[in-house]
Parts: sequence; structure tokens; C-alpha cells
Amino acid sequence: MKQNYFPKVAIKGRVRVCLETLTSLGIKGKYIVDIGSSIGWLEKELLKSNPKKLVGVEPDAGAVTYAQKRVSKAHFVKTSADKIPLSDAVADIVIMFDVLEHVPKDEEHNALEEANRILKQHGKLVLSTPNNHILTNLLDPAWYFGHRHYQRSFLKSLLRKASFKVEKFEIRGGLWSSVNLIWHYLMKWILKKPLVVNKFLERKDDQEFSKKTGIHTLFLIASKI
Repeated sequence: MKQNYFPKVAIKGRVRVCLETLTSLGIKGKYIVDIGSSIGWLEKELLKSNPKKLVGVEPDAGAVTYAQKRVSKAHFVKTSADKIPLSDAVADIVIMFDVLEHVPKDEEHNALEEANRILKQHGKLVLSTPNNHILTNLLDPAWYFGHRHYQRSFLKSLLRKASFKVEKFEIRGGLWSSVNLIWHYLMKWILKKPLVVNKFLERKDDQEFSKKTGIHTLFLIASKI
């Protein structure tokens, strides 16, 4: 892989709504912590809006190294979601996009409490996670192997116990979003072609996420109490 290569992430569908939810808060001049930063694709996008400071938190050492080389204006830390080496009350915004379902089962509260700890008073948590719906559950191959989906009421309860108040809550995406996800699993895990995109499915997926209601993914903004 070339030294300066960075895979292009299409700002469509779920990814687009994640960014729109986040940027609705206004990120210029803000201290932002992205829990589950992976290879830093989100940091690459957010730097266009001139945040004050941008910290990516990621447990995978290879992803941290890759991200730091290619998104040098952000700072990346190898650590878990429940042990972030930052002082109390430093961040204006904490991001958890598709992270909660990957922390150890029944330990979600630890990650949420850590997010609360590093946030300033009235700071914002921006989060997305799979919605628990019978159709999207059945159409998610990873669900059969323990990939968690969350009910709205349960997620709100978790946030309340971690001293957050939910300010905005949406469920978007539909069955085409699930079909598009299956396509990506097939390309990545079976055919070993992770960058191949089905333009038809991508368009249908994006159209579904453009609607204000859906069944596929939960999006929320919560404030630290």
C-alpha cells in the first residue's frame, strides 16, 4: 500500500447521517474525541471544519499507526473505550459511531461513563448503533454471531444511568440498507474485495437514510448532565 494512500469513504447513507448529526452541533473550534476512530476517515473529514483539537481513540494498533501517518493533524491513541487517557471534562463533543455494539457485552455502561467523564459540563455525545428490529436483525449476518442491536428504550436507559440526557433521537435506514450491508459482507469476507461498491444498492441505501423515519440505525445526540 502506498505511503500516502487513503481509502475513499463515500459520504452516503449511514455515514452521511452520522456526519450531518455531528456537524449540526457546529464543530469549528471544538475539542472533539472520536471513540472508535479506526483508520481516521472521520478525522480526515472533520479537519475541513477546523476543530480546536481532534483525538481519535482506537484499540487496534495497526489502525492507529495508519491513521496517524495519514491524518497527521489529528492525534490518535491506542486504547479501549473504557480507559481513555484524557483528563476529566476536556472535550466539547464525544463521538461513538457504531462502537457501542462492539464493546464487551454488558459493559456498555463503562464506555458511556468514560465518555461522560471526559466531556465538559453540558458537552455532547453523538452516537449511532444498530436498531433492534426483527427484519434488520434477520438480515444482518453478523447478528447471528452476537453483533448486538439495541432497542430505543434500553439505549435511553443506559444513557440515563451514565448521566446523559437525550436531546435528539432518530431511527433511519430500511431494508435496502440491510441488503447493501449483506453485499458489503459478501465482497469483504467471501470474495475478498472490500472496496467494490454496488452503485444501485448504494443509491437505494442513501435514499432510505434520507428519510426521517426508518428501522435500521439509531442516531442520537445526548448532553452531559
